[in-house]
Amino acid sequence: MYLKQNQWKKLAAILMVIGLFFSLSSFFAPGTVNAAEKSITIKVNGVVKKTFTCDDLEAKKGTTAWAGPRVYSTINTYPTKKWYAVEGVKLMALFEDAGVDLEEEGIQVIKVKANDGYLMTFTKKELLDDSRYYFPGLKDNHEYYGHMQGSVRGKEPVDAIIALRSVESDDFAYMTTQSCPLLIFGQRWVTEQTNHTFSKNVSEIDLLTTAPEKWASPTATPAGGTVPAGTKVVLTNEFGDTDKIYYTTDNSDPTLESPIYNWIARRWWNNRKDVLDEINKPIEITEDTTIKAITIGFGREDSDIAVFEYMVETAAVTGVSIIEGDQILNEGITVKLTAVVSPVNTYNQKVTWSTSDDSVATVDKETGLVTAVSEGEATITVTTDNGEFNDSITVTVVPPYSAALAEESPSPEQIILTWTADPTTTQTVNWLMPNNSLAWVQYLKAEEFEGNFDSAQQLKAKGAVFTTDSSVYRYTANLTGLTPDTKYIYRVGREGAWSEPAAFTTAATETESFSFLYMGDVQSGYTAWGSMLDSVYEAHPETKFVLLGGDLTDKGYDENEWGEFIDAAAGVFSRIPVMPTMGNHDGLMYQKFFALPDNGPTGLKQEFYSFDYGDAHFVILNSNNNTSTVVKQWLQQDLEGTNKKWKFAVFHHPAYPATYDSKGIDKSICENWVPILEENGVDMVFVGHQHVYMRTYPIFQGEVQTDSYGIVYVMGNAGSKTYGGGVGLPYIACEKIGSNYQVIDIDGDVLTLTSKEASGELIETYIINKSIQVQPEKPQYHVIPKKDSVYNIGATTDGIKTMIVNPNQTGLKDFTVFIEPVVKNEGTETVVFTQFRDGVQLHLNTVVADFDLIKTAQAEFDIEDGDVIKAYIVDDFNNADDFNPTILQ
Repeated sequence: MYLKQNQWKKLAAILMVIGLFFSLSSFFAPGTVNAAEKSITIKVNGVVKKTFTCDDLEAKKGTTAWAGPRVYSTINTYPTKKWYAVEGVKLMALFEDAGVDLEEEGIQVIKVKANDGYLMTFTKKELLDDSRYYFPGLKDNHEYYGHMQGSVRGKEPVDAIIALRSVESDDFAYMTTQSCPLLIFGQRWVTEQTNHTFSKNVSEIDLLTTAPEKWASPTATPAGGTVPAGTKVVLTNEFGDTDKIYYTTDNSDPTLESPIYNWIARRWWNNRKDVLDEINKPIEITEDTTIKAITIGFGREDSDIAVFEYMVETAAVTGVSIIEGDQILNEGITVKLTAVVSPVNTYNQKVTWSTSDDSVATVDKETGLVTAVSEGEATITVTTDNGEFNDSITVTVVPPYSAALAEESPSPEQIILTWTADPTTTQTVNWLMPNNSLAWVQYLKAEEFEGNFDSAQQLKAKGAVFTTDSSVYRYTANLTGLTPDTKYIYRVGREGAWSEPAAFTTAATETESFSFLYMGDVQSGYTAWGSMLDSVYEAHPETKFVLLGGDLTDKGYDENEWGEFIDAAAGVFSRIPVMPTMGNHDGLMYQKFFALPDNGPTGLKQEFYSFDYGDAHFVILNSNNNTSTVVKQWLQQDLEGTNKKWKFAVFHHPAYPATYDSKGIDKSICENWVPILEENGVDMVFVGHQHVYMRTYPIFQGEVQTDSYGIVYVMGNAGSKTYGGGVGLPYIACEKIGSNYQVIDIDGDVLTLTSKEASGELIETYIINKSIQVQPEKPQYHVIPKKDSVYNIGATTDGIKTMIVNPNQTGLKDFTVFIEPVVKNEGTETVVFTQFRDGVQLHLNTVVADFDLIKTAQAEFDIEDGDVIKAYIVDDFNNADDFNPTILQ
């Protein structure tokens, strides 16, 4: 999301009324005192040794007792990664100044108490003896998600300190004395969760000689023994909270560097039900496995290691099959065959390969690698290790390819690329041929291509009738195991009937920069459209793929029209993939031709699907079917399941039309799909249908947003059929009559939409910049009340959102707000709901969550008409030690 420059001051001014903040101070910060009045008392077994004021501690600045300013890395129990910028006094120096020798005194346990009574217990070993570090690579792999391990590169030893100035950031400019004295220390390993132990407003440290208790060992369900393959083992321990379970499955002893089982602490389980089983993930047993587990947590010694041994139930071999089927190979061609032994949990998956005639074709007895030697037929057989089961295929070896044979049989035509799986390692090829004979794809890396396909890999294609008279077949083949970010040369067909060589390039594994093309309705004028497509690709060779917005043809059942469309498209779509959606003119021919991802809702997989490219997620919907409950459930799950930075949707009918549509499909889409798209942060929706170019302002809950929060809807029209303009609807930001296309460039946080007429004349350029911040490093959020008949939405003069209860509304009612980060906070935040009646505050409810991930908050109040509910957001409020929240709104 981006914000226009002239909105900075406006948003920065959205702060809470100071009087309201102080009216809540008893709730937020009971017992807080001025920093100058704070002090820390050092005790040994309850006996006071020395008391230090903050001024005493400040006086140590410039001495060897002082640490910082420097940054500390940490993870909280949500789990979320954080930085802390701090400076203060080393804890060991404080003890020495108090005249305490920890070794001579025999100190084993350290209790740290805050001025509000909050108490943390540590063992001396974990807090002071073990090496602790700052990990600058903590946020490698993912900036926020604590369970996605960062890097240990460049780790730096750090001391445990009492910080006098601190901030939850790596920017020293924002350090304050608000939390001082603050106990803070490093991580022993890059995954260690330490943030919950950072005690604010420390008032007392008691050093004890009593021996620490020991954590109980984890338990497992099931606890071991013989189990079916696929059994999922659940590990538990005493609290399941800050007492972390570390485990191994390779028979090594678990340590702090081993995987963590209970990443999400028990206190968050109700808030994180949607991802609990994905992050606190049960361990699946697929083979004989030994799980070793240990509990490691603060305040006690590590538990004994628990050992759980599992033997997988095995079954006798019942069969074996060769996946690839019969092969026709040119002399010198090598292919690898694949055998599947049944059942999958059999105790012995070993097989042996053999050939009936090694003068025709040889086979490696262990790997199944077949080499065509000379013209003829050979039988390739695979046999199970016990010799009881086998399967065979026929390999027909033909002479090397000769161009003279090409005249004997019609060549393939109308080749189109799509994706059915991961764009980094797969490529799906679709084409038409006149009859149902064997057909293949031959392919090899461009760097290995020497003008022929003698050394190419070969994959047999699947054929199906395409035309009603069965004269033309559609073939499809999905190439797998490809190398990311690599150019390949390929051809399709069969001996004597090969297509011309063409090329495609796989996606890079980690790319934040790429371009794609969007085209709305084609429907007619295929020759002109094909010429435009060719010229657009020539002008934008960096384009990785094309999205089509439906109505590819006018008569979806007309084979001739489909032939015209595919003829016009093949010049470009044989080089880059096309990913289409269905329009109201598309039908059976659409479904018969395109091979698309098989990840949609049951029974509707060709009509609904999604895919990822780079850091973007695309969801494709058939808007002819926009009321299905199954589809809505699938759409919600699909969008919730992606963590990509950019999210796009493509469907044919507009949710917000350029001109009014009497059929009401727009209203149905707004009712059924748009709330799901908005809730899950979709950035842009591509539509068609009305044969005009149109872009909306950002829209949320049916209203134009003055900043960029909301969804931008883009209507395209690529064909020669055009309609007149609309009626100047208030959400329309740009409109243009005629044939057009859109190029979308993504470069990290910046999206550039370039819309052009068919001639190449610029219509407009529109930019979304997610990196622009209101105030650098200062978190801020939008709080947007959900529309409801119970109340009217408003705001105070200071920008706090209000929900004013309508007449004749009484009783218990829910109040919901949407949360949208402008500049993200690290960790959890608290949404505060307050209820006022006649100017007097009656109640206060809070919702604590990571609102960078959770998009809604809700509270319930017993209301009367005229009541005012206010909603705003403050910073991390958890673990009973956050008493001075910062307003983030």
